[in-house]
Amino acid sequence: MNVLDGEIDVFLNGKGKIGFINTLYPEVHKAYNSDSLKIAKWYKYDDCTYDAYNRKIGKGDMLLEVLIQSV
Repeated sequence: MNVLDGEIDVFLNGKGKIGFINTLYPEVHKAYNSDSLKIAKWYKYDDCTYDAYNRKIGKGDMLLEVLIQSV
């Protein structure tokens, strides 16, 4: 985990690094794949996860699940 820039690298057994989660801002967290393309974001104010096209995926912080399913 890179504390200084607010990024958490996500690794999957057998796949290596599959992406990272940006936690620089406490009210918005964003998930990026291994090509640095944004795939999802989570907003603190409504506690919902949205995809890259701003469509609601579900309630709560589901960024890790979305990142794993994108592989």
